[in-house]
Amino acid sequence: LFKHPLIGGRLIVLVLNIATFFLTYSLTKRLIYEKTAVYAVVILTLSPLFILTQSLALMDGLIFPISAVILWLFMSDWKRHIFNAAAIALFLGVALWIKTTAVLLFLLTLLGVCIKSKQEKLTLSWTFMIYVALIVLPLMMVTPLVMQKHVAKIIAEPGSFTFSMTELARFPAHIWMRNIFLTMYSLAMYFNPMIIASILLTGVLFRKKSYILLVLWFSVPCVFTMVIGKNFLIRYFVFATIALIPYLAYGVSRFVEKTKHSWIILAFWSLSVGYSLFFIVKPVLFFSLFP
Repeated sequence: LFKHPLIGGRLIVLVLNIATFFLTYSLTKRLIYEKTAVYAVVILTLSPLFILTQSLALMDGLIFPISAVILWLFMSDWKRHIFNAAAIALFLGVALWIKTTAVLLFLLTLLGVCIKSKQEKLTLSWTFMIYVALIVLPLMMVTPLVMQKHVAKIIAEPGSFTFSMTELARFPAHIWMRNIFLTMYSLAMYFNPMIIASILLTGVLFRKKSYILLVLWFSVPCVFTMVIGKNFLIRYFVFATIALIPYLAYGVSRFVEKTKHSWIILAFWSLSVGYSLFFIVKPVLFFSLFP
């Protein structure tokens, strides 16, 4: 359809991520309430991380909406748990075709089933059947890929930017400290420093057991990247940031509700929009400043 494959690649990523806006709204509304869901969509819209990553022909941009739809399925009504499990398994299979880092998404899903089965009080037999579906279906989908003669190179590719067990045994503390700093720095800059600061107002959510999956969905890939990553790039776990957005939206909502002066709210949104627009229209500068 397109003479230049790069245009086609960018268009596919862009179209798929349009659904992420609706999923983010629905997920946040289901977890908290509608007003917060609106803030969640605004945060996603103003995020240079989301806009710039999804405008590039990168595989990470395709994993992001898949992560969003899997998390949405987990947070939906599990009375039809077999349907949910089958849908999640299909999306996992697609993700594993796209990029090897989707293995993290696969592990998160298995962990999510353990949490969800306890919350929904599913029987052991139903939980076992769900695990079988989540393991067998994705493996069946990636079997043609595994049969390719170049599969060894694909599997070995992450080794170029991750530590081996031998290297981890040497305790590379200086790299870990750098990765921790870059993670905090990148999240603040990519999402917007003022919006990230609103997470300080979300402590009440962290105490709710129903939100534990959101915490793990973000924190596990984040910690994994910090510990085993040789060269830190936030796009390696950008798919996990979808779980952070409801928290940020709740923090912004509480900030707006507690602020008595309208000029403070106006300044907050003006600075947030100005910051985001500045970097969105200057992507070269943006990626030269932040990892």
